Amino acid sequence: MIWKTDPTGKAINLNKNFLDYAGVAEDKIDTINVFSQALIHPEDFKRSSEAFKNAMKDNKQFEVTRRIKGFDGNFKWFLTRGTPMFDSKNKIQFWCGSCTDIDKVENFKLQLQTLPEVLPVMLWKINAEGDVLFGNKKFKEFSGVDPAKTTLNLFSADIVHYEDADKSRTVLVQALKKKSDFEVTRRLKGANGSYTWFLTRGAPEYNADGDVCGYFGTCTDIHVSKAVQDELLVLPECYPQMVWKSDAKGNVLFSNKKFTQYAGEDKKINVFSEMIVHPEDLRGNRDAFARATKEKNTLEMRRRLKAVDGSYKVHFSKAAPTFNEKGEIESWYGSDTVME
Repeated sequence: MIWKTDPTGKAINLNKNFLDYAGVAEDKIDTINVFSQALIHPEDFKRSSEAFKNAMKDNKQFEVTRRIKGFDGNFKWFLTRGTPMFDSKNKIQFWCGSCTDIDKVENFKLQLQTLPEVLPVMLWKINAEGDVLFGNKKFKEFSGVDPAKTTLNLFSADIVHYEDADKSRTVLVQALKKKSDFEVTRRLKGANGSYTWFLTRGAPEYNADGDVCGYFGTCTDIHVSKAVQDELLVLPECYPQMVWKSDAKGNVLFSNKKFTQYAGEDKKINVFSEMIVHPEDLRGNRDAFARATKEKNTLEMRRRLKAVDGSYKVHFSKAAPTFNEKGEIESWYGSDTVME
């Protein structure tokens, strides 16, 4: 939309696009002021007027983003630019300018500004030292801190549990050194003083020199899943049987206390080998394991297992396979219950 006005903003000439948008008849052009409240959105009027007044005062061009009312009463965003034209005495004689439709761009920007506030995770931005520069609504509600008003370091004891503080800080330092993303599981203090487990992830922001100047990131609440995970870690110790996990070939990856008390601390034990199985039971043991592996099925058998003192006891052994995404056996979970 192209326009020409007198020094006060009263229209002298408006092109067809302007007339059609505003719903103004050509013979009514002189009733329009491109900076009047009748045309400009109330929330933008003061800012628009100040931009025009400053331009008049300094005899210079101006640029302002504002909403202009259409013939249907609805407002759209426009980028308005104006250039002064001077008379022989170097006084402003009239203004020439344009209004460019940027409604889609502004609405998209508004959506981007709103997005962080509606996501169900804490979003933040920090500088290279870890000071929070921005936190969304979820962040403010949890921490009780508005980063715009109060300084908070996302890696300090003010918010990070003391047991997780060193690990947390080390992760940031290493990420800065490598100019990389980071991820750390840690407990963060809420506004009520209690701690909640979060998975914190950050992606680097770079300055013009290619150095990391800060991070954008999220804190995702994993408190419930972490509690379940901790319970699962403790659970094997509650069983009266020997409990273990092995790779696909039977090499032990994990075992509970009952297992290590009976078989010893050797980390290289294979639960289907002569290392622990009685020689007379070994062949049947291996055949059963090979068959279960081939059929991708559970395994049950009685066998004598070697204790740390060299003696043997009969056990009832059970094992079940787990599979990878290709359907191949990835590991075995098993138990051995003493029969005598």
